Amino acid sequence: MNHTAPIADRIDELASELIRTRARLLQMQREVAQLRLQADSVIAATLSADVQDGIVPLAVLERRAIEYAVRIKGVVVAAQLLGCGKTTVYRKLKEYGWDLRTITQIQREEDANVAAI
Repeated sequence: MNHTAPIADRIDELASELIRTRARLLQMQREVAQLRLQADSVIAATLSADVQDGIVPLAVLERRAIEYAVRIKGVVVAAQLLGCGKTTVYRKLKEYGWDLRTITQIQREEDANVAAI
């Protein structure tokens, strides 16, 4: 009776899975790097229109940060990450001319996501 065969087979399976997982991780790292380059290009292009004498006004940086964070994370998480309250984020979005229906839709989606947890 050979008890080592099942163990050796399991080790081979785990090694193969490790290799596949590592390949997926490397692919994801390449994709993240590519997305970062694209994001940097977009940010640079967006900010270049607002640069005055080599300086980006603070209001422009604030607006870009808030809008980007809301689009990526939603209002509640964006507010936490930005270090302010969600009321402040909603107020700023209104100041930036965001449609009230869009803001309300974001809020409803976030409330639904929180309720689902």
